[in-house]
Amino acid sequence: ITKYRAYLIRDFAYLACYLWSLYYLLRFCHTPKKFYLIAWLALAGASCFFRFEGIAFLLIAPYFLVAFIGQNLEHRRTILLGGALLILTLSLWVVYTYIGEKYSASIVAAKYQGLNISSLGELFLYNLTERYGNDAATLYGMLTVLIGTTGDVTYETIRRLAVVYFIFAAYAIFHRLVFQRPLQQRIWAVYLITNVLLLIGFSLFNSFLVSRYTMATALTLLLCVPFAIDHLLNRWPVASLIKKGVIMFALVIVTLVSIEGLDVSTNKMAVKTAGHWVKDHLPKEVKIYSNSRLFAYYSDLSANTLLAEEYSNTRFAHYYTIKHLRNFDFIALEINQDSQIENRFRQSTTFRFGQPFFILESDNGRHYFIYSTNMCPAATVF
Repeated sequence: ITKYRAYLIRDFAYLACYLWSLYYLLRFCHTPKKFYLIAWLALAGASCFFRFEGIAFLLIAPYFLVAFIGQNLEHRRTILLGGALLILTLSLWVVYTYIGEKYSASIVAAKYQGLNISSLGELFLYNLTERYGNDAATLYGMLTVLIGTTGDVTYETIRRLAVVYFIFAAYAIFHRLVFQRPLQQRIWAVYLITNVLLLIGFSLFNSFLVSRYTMATALTLLLCVPFAIDHLLNRWPVASLIKKGVIMFALVIVTLVSIEGLDVSTNKMAVKTAGHWVKDHLPKEVKIYSNSRLFAYYSDLSANTLLAEEYSNTRFAHYYTIKHLRNFDFIALEINQDSQIENRFRQSTTFRFGQPFFILESDNGRHYFIYSTNMCPAATVF
């Protein structure tokens, strides 16, 4: 299941479960019914199957709910302190386990490249110094990196949300229009802050931030926008002519941005085409390795093959170094021409196995090269 989630609906399934769980939590804050409680916990649990971030909300949401509503709870301080320590312990264990498994291949690849990296801490410092220089390892450097990363997260979130929606959300928050009850406002704030902290932590460790990772944060902020629109429409009858013009202009801009957002294209057609070519032209029993998980999926490899292999640039570099690629019949490379490391993959693979016998070039800069490990003499001595 965890292998196939990346090929199918990982981000969308996570966002759907995340939003529905938050919806039922907010409903529970308004009317504490058992159905809302069960639906919230069930959907929050389901979100964990699709993205690691879901675990954070499954851990902290019940704690903060008790913290906000349990003023008359007997032994409240003891319960909250114990809950806080339990959450901290579980969080550290989950994060350590997850990061350890996720980046173990990166540590192995770094060793084969001659880098003095043997732990997650050393990998973290290496990523920082590669991006920011050796000054990042100092206390002042760490603080500078933290401030810069927070700025990156803020910028990417606003960009993902669209500036006009961010303005509407900020307007609703500033005028305290969001949600009916203080408990709902507090829970919403906990979710927003948690999302931001997760983004900052991820960006610090990986030294990069993909804009789609900010979608949960952007959607949490987006929940504020209808409150602002409702407020402006309610003020319409009593607003002056100038204010009516401003309100109309703002609503037209939001409408145009929304319509423009309906036209969404995909850049996955090329990898689908390349994968289907392999599926249609190569024997079913051949062994294929690729640096692209999507390519492996679209080429219709067997379930056992998909589950047994990790398809990534890191694993490809590792296999190339230990000369394991000779155990496959074909190699399929997905190359971004702007990526220096992927272009080196193509050059090295061409040197070892000769020219590719299939090439697919796409408009989005992603190109696909299929090599046979048995088509040239170099393959016999690899």
